[in-house]
Amino acid sequence: MIAAEKAIGRIPFEQHHNNPGFDILSEDPVTGISYFIEVKGHHDSSSNTDVADAIELHSNVIGPVTAIDLATQHVVVLGQTVVVSATTSFGDGITPAALSSIAQGDILRVSGNTMADGSIQATRIERKPAGTAFRVTGTSSSTDATGHTLMINALTVDFSGATLSDFPSGGPADGQLVEASGSTL
Repeated sequence: MIAAEKAIGRIPFEQHHNNPGFDILSEDPVTGISYFIEVKGHHDSSSNTDVADAIELHSNVIGPVTAIDLATQHVVVLGQTVVVSATTSFGDGITPAALSSIAQGDILRVSGNTMADGSIQATRIERKPAGTAFRVTGTSSSTDATGHTLMINALTVDFSGATLSDFPSGGPADGQLVEASGSTL
């Protein structure tokens, strides 16, 4: 997968073996778009090769819309500001393919490039059905180890009842790339 990403001109970064959510962070140096790629597979001992069974492109956020600004082409999903542009593609369930077809309370899956200010420059937006689990990936800040909370942009995440994977014994800390998921966040 690393070689394939390099062949199409992206800069891939292999993540730690037990990284939550994805295995490869691949960046397009021309567009600045980041791709979160998860590869599931097995080792075929008879041919001594690694075989991919599934490859999934992860989204930045899946959750409900809490604000829409048609004038600035911004939408807020789980506390994440999403910027829509002429290059944003929309899923088949969003017609016409425009921000004006989205309503507060819709559950959206957003993929795109995380900008320096934490906003997401959307490359793809899809509507998901009610009951879809929420998920957000971003850089943690304002981490409170005692209160078991952290921030991912404007979203406060309570991790007091969460299963923590691959964190040091002290738990999450500011500046870490984290993925939070659940039926509520």
